[in-house]
Amino acid sequence: MGKLIYGLQLTLLWGFIFASCSKDLTNSSTTGEQLSVPTELQSSATIAGSGGYVMMTFNIRQDAPDAGNRAWSVRRSLVKERILEHDCDIVGVQEALGNQMDNMASDLQGYSKVGTGREGNTSSEHSAIFYKNTKFNALESGTFWLAPGTPTTPTGPAWDAAYKRICTWIKLQDKQTAMIFYVFNTHFDHKGVEAKVNSANLLLTYMQNKIGALPAVLMGDLNANQNSAAYNVLNSSLLLEESWAVASSTLPALRVTGNGWNISPTGDSQIDHIFVTSQWKVSSRLVDWYHKDPGEILPSDHFPVVARMNVEGVSIFKDAHYGGKGVFLPKGSYNLADLNARGIENDWASSARVPNGVTLTLYEHQNFSGINWVLTTDTPLFSQLTPTANDKASSMKVE
Repeated sequence: MGKLIYGLQLTLLWGFIFASCSKDLTNSSTTGEQLSVPTELQSSATIAGSGGYVMMTFNIRQDAPDAGNRAWSVRRSLVKERILEHDCDIVGVQEALGNQMDNMASDLQGYSKVGTGREGNTSSEHSAIFYKNTKFNALESGTFWLAPGTPTTPTGPAWDAAYKRICTWIKLQDKQTAMIFYVFNTHFDHKGVEAKVNSANLLLTYMQNKIGALPAVLMGDLNANQNSAAYNVLNSSLLLEESWAVASSTLPALRVTGNGWNISPTGDSQIDHIFVTSQWKVSSRLVDWYHKDPGEILPSDHFPVVARMNVEGVSIFKDAHYGGKGVFLPKGSYNLADLNARGIENDWASSARVPNGVTLTLYEHQNFSGINWVLTTDTPLFSQLTPTANDKASSMKVE
């Protein structure tokens, strides 16, 4: 049987341009395998734009004793396919048992993973994070339990939860742009109403204390939809907003993510979420309604949620040709004290990456005074600017 060809190009509307996977949405006419997707996706194969990070949250369904096409041995290749088809940079998985973590590590070449099982071992359910190791350096990572005090050793179930629950986090740095950001991945309890609300409040407090001014993403299966109290705790906070609400484009019209093994679920209940801090610009947001025929085979009893996003800004480097230490500056104004706080010393910068649509203005002195240099493109040698700007900047604006 020939290979099913399936592609979906979802691109971005912001300035950074990164290489991304772009394919036409195609059904194979030469095999018995066919793709079924919502009408909106069939009629809209592309979303204009380019570049960015692709993030996915995916409850892959534990390797339970499911029969027939629901068995992990059948679904494993489809889970791999969905991740690679979207060319995901970062994937948060829930319900992944130890053997599934091993399978995915083998299937996803070029990705590294962080996380431990909720029982504190490698065999129990993970809320793990996979990331492209060619694109990011992992600076820090950890797992804590959703319980009072955010313990880092197994505890619980807490409050009225049925099971122990965890959150795994990672601090990543983009190897090219030097941008640093956090990703959190979690799985709330399926029964405990109090546990869901308390877990949401606990996560907010933990993130506020952890991330500082850095961008962050919270993803996961909350077992709580957009009308729930737990969702409202997160979405009405000053820190986070669900990517659906801020995305330039959303598909399909129905947000339902838990499919119950039904290829065409009804209703609009979204329990799998990707929340973002205000620095992120979300270009597109997709609930990937995918199944494979014959057999109406679903990758999981949850649809994966995919968001494409970016933080607009510039990368400043200590040495020429983007060498030495690099620091990412989001849009904003930076006096010398602000630059120092981010690791840029006075008269320090020698080159910068400036993406299309963004302007970097260097100032000779503090308080945006003295000679200024306006850059609208990558500039590998400040020494070639007239007059030279090499090791001259004491304040900067990114617009």
